[in-house]
Amino acid sequence: MSDAPSPPIRVLIVDDDRDIRELLGDLLADEGFAVEAAWNGETALARLKDGFHPDVIVLDIMMPIMDGLTFRALQRSHPALADIPVVGLTAFPSPEADFECLAKPLRFEVLVDKLRRAVALR
Repeated sequence: MSDAPSPPIRVLIVDDDRDIRELLGDLLADEGFAVEAAWNGETALARLKDGFHPDVIVLDIMMPIMDGLTFRALQRSHPALADIPVVGLTAFPSPEADFECLAKPLRFEVLVDKLRRAVALR
């Protein structure tokens, strides 16, 4: 039996607000997550189609170019990407979301718990 540590949970943060991306990225990295980021849904979707396969996605709902709901619909329609869990961030809850959304401003410890649970439920 190996005592090697488990690999870090890979997170893709998709948010148009640079400050939020950087803050969440730094905080999650401090918690042991491996973090990458994209500034809108279109960029994130291209990154996924290029082969990056995170364990979980933190997704802002309201973004320019491609919003979070459009991203999620396209992600779910792609067989290789459909199983990646999503935790949404929003100031305005959306009844159309087919994933759990946390309200902004959010409590960081709640986000960390949701990310770990989403990966564990996969």
